[in-house]
Amino acid sequence: MKLSILDEHRSVRLTHYDSSLQPVIMQQFHACRHSNRFIDLEVEVEGVVFSCHQILLDAFCPYFAAYFSFHERSGGGTEIKKGGDGGPGVDRVSLKYNGVTVNGFSKLLEFMYTGELEVTADDVIDVLRCADFLQFHQVVHLCSAFLQQHITAETCLQVLVLARAHDLHDLAQKALSFVLTNLSEAMHHPEFTKLSHKMLVNILSHDHLEVATEATVAEAVVIWVKGDDRCRMCHLPALLQHARMQSVDFQHFDKVFYSLNTEVIGKKRGGDVDCVLQSALDNLAVSPLPDRLTEVLVVVCRETLRKHRGVIRDLSTLYFYDPEALRWEVLTRLPFDDRQDYSAMVVDNVLYLTGGQSMDIHDIYCTKIVFNENWTYDPLVDKWEERQSMMIPRYNHSAAAMQDKLYVVGGRAASSSYSLRGDGEVYDPHTNQWTFISHLRCIDGIGNAALASLDGKLFLCGGTYYTPGRRSHIPYEDYTGAQVYNPKEDLWQELLSLERDITQRRLRMSRGNIVTMDGFLLLLDDDVGKSHQLYNPVSQTLTSLMQAHGHHWYAGWAVYRGQLVCTGGLEDGRSGMTDMVHAWDLADVGHAWNMMPPLPRAMSHHACLNMHLNLPRPGTEEESLLVEATS
Repeated sequence: MKLSILDEHRSVRLTHYDSSLQPVIMQQFHACRHSNRFIDLEVEVEGVVFSCHQILLDAFCPYFAAYFSFHERSGGGTEIKKGGDGGPGVDRVSLKYNGVTVNGFSKLLEFMYTGELEVTADDVIDVLRCADFLQFHQVVHLCSAFLQQHITAETCLQVLVLARAHDLHDLAQKALSFVLTNLSEAMHHPEFTKLSHKMLVNILSHDHLEVATEATVAEAVVIWVKGDDRCRMCHLPALLQHARMQSVDFQHFDKVFYSLNTEVIGKKRGGDVDCVLQSALDNLAVSPLPDRLTEVLVVVCRETLRKHRGVIRDLSTLYFYDPEALRWEVLTRLPFDDRQDYSAMVVDNVLYLTGGQSMDIHDIYCTKIVFNENWTYDPLVDKWEERQSMMIPRYNHSAAAMQDKLYVVGGRAASSSYSLRGDGEVYDPHTNQWTFISHLRCIDGIGNAALASLDGKLFLCGGTYYTPGRRSHIPYEDYTGAQVYNPKEDLWQELLSLERDITQRRLRMSRGNIVTMDGFLLLLDDDVGKSHQLYNPVSQTLTSLMQAHGHHWYAGWAVYRGQLVCTGGLEDGRSGMTDMVHAWDLADVGHAWNMMPPLPRAMSHHACLNMHLNLPRPGTEEESLLVEATS
């Protein structure tokens, strides 16, 4: 054969991929199911029979794939019934398991055939239970995120039980937090009397339970016992001990249990049960247990002092907001001096301070010391303790708490270098050990980014990122992207839709400018004329929520008692620290920014964090002594 100059360029093999075939195949399967063609499997749920194609269920559903594989290896069995109602060649499988309902399975079967899942607040629990059984882990996560946005006084107990049963840590924590702050409403719903004894004790004994009076706890005990008094009466004395009654509570106690309108005891009805109840309630005494903890706001400045125009301001004092006294009080002082750019975060009601750099120059090369220290403060014992240090010294890094662990991401590791880090570490307080997590995607490093956890994932946006190859004095650019980290896969992924919205709306965020609330993310850019944004991770949409205040640049942000609170910051965006504190009531659509008591001193570049402290209750002897001492 004659040689040609084209010989070395001829294709050795033909490879072609048609991405349009998969949707066509799915559509054909869907059409065949509705026309009852090529059906070879029937699935029975609660007496309802669903016609299916075994090969499709085997391909898309992990549960059925394992089920069919086991049946094939075992050479048949009784669980798959040969010859269903569909005739010869059609097998039948019965799913008789708790939690698998017709409503839930029909939604997931449609999902397997079409790739689309539509869930509402009315059927999300059925879908989640069935998805967990069929091992659709991604669907379970989506339903969990959806449920976080629909927790109410009516549903919180059901969601709590569901989340505990299916090991959904973040959903369980969210539901429990809602129950603890809304027990007075939740206990009047039917689900309350269905709680197990163990779960009831977990709620009533919790230090973070918020009730106007401990008489409410005693009332909750009686309601639960009356739900099945013959079986639960034996638990009554022990349960009533969880009511941390003080003398002030007995005034409310009389109103609750001896009012003519009460239906809790039913004194006129009489009977042995009511006599036992009455006797137990009459024997209630002042509790020896400590008072419950009160949720407060704590502000932590990210520098121990500030020098401005020859004036030195000491910023090493931590303050907390007392919601009863309506004022800011001193909490403690920082455990170190001469430091800045460290991170502050609360994990399981313990304050963590990590890293930072020295404020003074320590050698002829004008470098500063970068720290990897990890300090903790326990407010219940009023004690600082140095724990295991980070593996990498960092400053200007971001921190977030997730599933009782501390995560740090990015920052700079050397004060004489402009390079930023793109890796991170996670600290486990139970083992006192740090572990590296994967590197961010598409950027070499990032600093001062906004970082928050939601439903078992980390969300990162804002800050400044490092661009390799640039030779300008400060090779940083504002990061307009967004990424999400999944700890189960140790993987960061870009959120392209959120990145597009951030770019279009010109949002500029840094550390602390992202907070979570009820399954949403609040993105906070307090520039004049801008709006704070609400990100819905379920629908992946960003919408304007409220007008920015405009005078709180580099402020502290927190969601506290149903309000978005901003503390301090720079009043004009560049200089002039302020002590102003403003709050927006998130329950009032037509609301505006309201003033709160100002900070004890002006500050910016600080963290505003939620903690629980042991404060004296109003009306108690301890509170009276504190007032006298203060006076």
